[in-house]
Amino acid sequence: MSESKEYTFSVRRYDLALVLRGGKTQFNTSNHGSQQPLDYAAVNERIATRNWAAALKPNHTTVAIDHRPTLAWMKRAAHIGALTGRVSHMFADEVADLVASETAKSFAAACQALTSPTFISPTNPTNPTNPTHTANHADPTTSASFTTTNSNITSDSFNENNEKKGVFIRTDLASLKYGLHGAGPYYATDFARVVESLISSSAGHECLRQEDDSLVLYLFPWVHINPDREFRVFVHKNNITAVSHQNLYSVNRSLAKMSDAELRVNIIDPLQAFFAVSVRDTLADFVDSYTMDFALIPGGTAFVPYFIEINPFGAAYSAGSALFHWINDEALLLGDGSHVELRFNDHD
Repeated sequence: MSESKEYTFSVRRYDLALVLRGGKTQFNTSNHGSQQPLDYAAVNERIATRNWAAALKPNHTTVAIDHRPTLAWMKRAAHIGALTGRVSHMFADEVADLVASETAKSFAAACQALTSPTFISPTNPTNPTNPTHTANHADPTTSASFTTTNSNITSDSFNENNEKKGVFIRTDLASLKYGLHGAGPYYATDFARVVESLISSSAGHECLRQEDDSLVLYLFPWVHINPDREFRVFVHKNNITAVSHQNLYSVNRSLAKMSDAELRVNIIDPLQAFFAVSVRDTLADFVDSYTMDFALIPGGTAFVPYFIEINPFGAAYSAGSALFHWINDEALLLGDGSHVELRFNDHD
């Protein structure tokens, strides 16, 4: 079993107004440089969903689009959509035909099966869906959950009966969050919205490449995430170097109430333990540097670390740097894990 490494810890608390003024010149930067590096495609291949979904999110299913004429018009539409953020009207008939196809029926059936309490994953047939648990937690003593003893971290009004029964969708390249209809949730009757998001994702976050000969949709059970407890984690050479609140254009009221010591105990230590047990060694065989989206979600009397997805690492690639800057904070982000910094907005 992997163990968390020793590390020093610092916190940087931002004024939201400063972040809003700084915009993309100071924060959440990506795709630096006038040209993509030669290994841009190779880096995307290393973090492709197919490489980690079975191990880290086994409770999922897939729907494939591999009809060549369909892929051909989707690629043309996606090229336009990456520039405009919209779905061109010139593809209205093609979208309608796809929504009326057998693929749409397969999508609906997959959604209904995945959100059923009796769903058995084809990638993990012994483990029924439980979206409040992450992969590789067969031994509960190794999970990095923690009890809600700190009054500044509460379960809010979360109730599993109120859990949205939709799905979160990724392709091998990206999630749909940069498309027309955002991250979701998507429901069994939403295939038209799925298609529209696929072909409108912004440049640098495209769901479909010109060279692809198939498009696989990975469907995961939708999990309610409190925005105050969602983070972007920077992993360099298999070590966590930095963590940012993901929703960088808001004040994190939950974290703002905590001291630096409480933040370490309640956020970073559980993250480090979860990463060491459930993530690092699983990914190390094919990628050692990446950004990881991670959340803490209620699971009974404890908050449970929840892995969302990974994305590329580095200034020249597509993952945003949240409250860091890929170039200005290079020394910190490319550290050895002996020091970790957490950043969030704690006041307006």
